[in-house]
Amino acid sequence: MKTSLFLLALARLCSGASYFFDGSANSAGDGSQPHPYNNLTIISSLKLQPGDKILLKRGSSITGPLVLTSSGSTSAPINIGAYGDANQPRPAVVGGGLSTVLIQGASHVVVEDLEVTNPGDNKSALRGVYIYGYNSGNIKDVTVQNLYIHDVRGYMPSTTTGGAPIGKYANASGAIVIEAGGSTTATYFTGINIQDNEIRSVDRQGIYTWSNWCQRPELAAFWFTLCTAPWYASSGLLAQRNRLYDIGGDGIVVKGNEGAIVRDNLVVGFNKRSKSPNAGVWTANSINSLFQYNTVSGGTTTSDGMSYDVDHSTSGMICDGALTGGKIYKNTIQIGSGISPVIVTEDTAAALDVIFADNIIRKEGSGRATWKLDDKYFSVVKNSFYGAIDTYSNASGSVTGAPGLAAPGLRDPKSYYLLTGYPTLDVAIDVVGDASVDFFNNPTTGHKNLGFHSGAGTNIPTWISKFDDSDISAWKASSGNATIFPDPAGDLGNSVQLAPSTVFSRPIGASLPVRLNARIWIDAVSTSKPVSIRVGTISKAVDVVLGNPETYRSGEWQILEVLLTSSVQSATLGGTSITTVPVADNAGLVAFSAGQSKVYIDDVFVTGQ
Repeated sequence: MKTSLFLLALARLCSGASYFFDGSANSAGDGSQPHPYNNLTIISSLKLQPGDKILLKRGSSITGPLVLTSSGSTSAPINIGAYGDANQPRPAVVGGGLSTVLIQGASHVVVEDLEVTNPGDNKSALRGVYIYGYNSGNIKDVTVQNLYIHDVRGYMPSTTTGGAPIGKYANASGAIVIEAGGSTTATYFTGINIQDNEIRSVDRQGIYTWSNWCQRPELAAFWFTLCTAPWYASSGLLAQRNRLYDIGGDGIVVKGNEGAIVRDNLVVGFNKRSKSPNAGVWTANSINSLFQYNTVSGGTTTSDGMSYDVDHSTSGMICDGALTGGKIYKNTIQIGSGISPVIVTEDTAAALDVIFADNIIRKEGSGRATWKLDDKYFSVVKNSFYGAIDTYSNASGSVTGAPGLAAPGLRDPKSYYLLTGYPTLDVAIDVVGDASVDFFNNPTTGHKNLGFHSGAGTNIPTWISKFDDSDISAWKASSGNATIFPDPAGDLGNSVQLAPSTVFSRPIGASLPVRLNARIWIDAVSTSKPVSIRVGTISKAVDVVLGNPETYRSGEWQILEVLLTSSVQSATLGGTSITTVPVADNAGLVAFSAGQSKVYIDDVFVTGQ
């Protein structure tokens, strides 16, 4: 009996105590679930121990800041999360000061399942989540996941006279900011995980890192006025599967880190309000950063404005002064009409040890792509250049015929699959240290292709509808209206808007096996009369029903893919598997039914397999 009692006590100790908060509660309570606290200021008086939990009620809103200064342990982190009805929205933490959620000097912490916002007028620093250390030593193992962070309106150059530095460097503004400060005790982070978060409409930064412990011989001279302490790199930063939209300045920025990994993130729209240099995903003063499988678009300026930027004082990718061991390879770049970008801009007299290989660059329509490069050590070899692109005199092994992209100009990555029979297949040169898999998780050893697709060649699409030409003549609208409409995300081009109850269809034109790809945007998901998509040939048909808000994110573009073969059928939305329902229908149609929602579709194409 004594042993049993001891084990029970030990189990309770390991699981930790839970403290409950409900911003809608009328009285303060004692922190139990029946009588929760209603104010976050009480956290400072709690003697938190490893394994303890701070839990906020789903469906409620509470005023910030939420401040944590206590550490968990490796086996028992302190958890900040949610409780209550899983069908209710995330608990919302709203404003309350400089940082809505502040993790200060604390290790072994998990922050998850919250909604975070910090409204303002862009005239003072504001942050959503701030992971901060000041003369704190090594801060370890902090995870921020599954948060919805929006409307953080921090400092912006466009509303101040301070110029480009406003809102970044030390005391940055943005959704998630990680900063090591102080000057007496070396401060750095080990094992920070930022994953599966949705970030919308924030200023200035999306996900941003900064350290005052950054001075080293490789550092660019102007930074010595921005940070004052000797170099202590943070390590083990992982930023993955985050979705960022409408970012005032930079999307994801890595500074002062070694071995950071930034992968599988989506950035749509950056430098939207800053009116100063910003980029989508970039790094400076870091070592051996790895960026892979990210999708970045919508930079609104040529003041930087690039999707990816390897900036100064960065080794492994780039070194201050001479660049050594740089590799730019196996990328597929589609340049639209009406713009004339520079493919490579060289602004240094230093020798640039870079290989630019196995890429596909395709220029469409008016405008011309050029080079600003004159460095014999910058090796441009075995690339595909097609369209109005100036010849680079030192390039070798170039492929100038049509690259064979399946449906170029669309915003679906699979529209850039390579077609069977084109000269970009199986001709790539070997690059030392090549990734093991491509963007689509194909092994890179399977087919040595140019560009980001290492799979076998695919078939030419049976048909493509991208609506930029306002042509919907191949489609039929019934039970409602279908109209050409500007991209609802504010991007270039047109889409088709379906009014509620509209059915929008056209013949599929292919037999089994067949694949449908489309982008779809739903203003709001209806569970009573949901959006549905029917995909069928004369021998097989399925419905895909988008009636579960948990599987569809309203108010944004997502890519739908439906695959039919004689033996299987499958569908994914935004890369996540969703249910298909077999139906008895031999009409051979693709049909989008709007239900009770307003729906937009774009970039639709069908491919026989």
